[in-house]
Amino acid sequence: MTEPSAEAPLVRTPKQARSARTLARLEEAALALIREEGVEGVSIQGIVKRAGSSVGSFYARFAGKDDLLVHLRAQVTERGRAQWRQEVEEIRAADLDLESLLERVCAAVTGVFHGMGREAVLLRSGPSAEEEAGLVEEITGTLTSLLVERSSEVVAEDTGRAIRFSVRSILAVGRDLGRSSDETLEQLVPELARSQVRYLAGSAIPSPSESPQGSAPDPFDIWG
Repeated sequence: MTEPSAEAPLVRTPKQARSARTLARLEEAALALIREEGVEGVSIQGIVKRAGSSVGSFYARFAGKDDLLVHLRAQVTERGRAQWRQEVEEIRAADLDLESLLERVCAAVTGVFHGMGREAVLLRSGPSAEEEAGLVEEITGTLTSLLVERSSEVVAEDTGRAIRFSVRSILAVGRDLGRSSDETLEQLVPELARSQVRYLAGSAIPSPSESPQGSAPDPFDIWG
């Protein structure tokens, strides 16, 4: 497989709506065929036939199949970014309290990386480290902003430090869980959310004065 040209754009940007629709059909057709036949089983002729386009239309946009694959891999990050932005828009519109916010953002972050992971497996290669770093930076900034807006509900003495730690924790675990199965996600994403609620909001941990006996139980007291 030859390397894409470094001197020309991987995809020639469409200037008209009709051309943009043709590009979208080529992308969708390529992804559909890759799901069915794998990367090696897909040909340019098969793509244009599925897209209802022509070989000439394909080469008007891509130098070859390799350039198309690189473009699709780059689009993995763009789809992840679009998904995250949509999630943030819905979260802001909901005006959630801190606990509900943490539940939503944990699910959202994990969902973004899970979707990207599935496409990366399909395309046999994920986004470049630089592309993913750009997305992580955007998520970090937006997530920090969302939590700062609810900083009055954070119980830690050093609110800023607690928020920074929480953001890094959500991202680290969310990216790791993103490579997991749907079943594992269903089980562990709520645990990630609960851990962050306990850490930032403290609502899941009763204080000693709230204990029925007026003090926290000692796990090492065999007579208690």
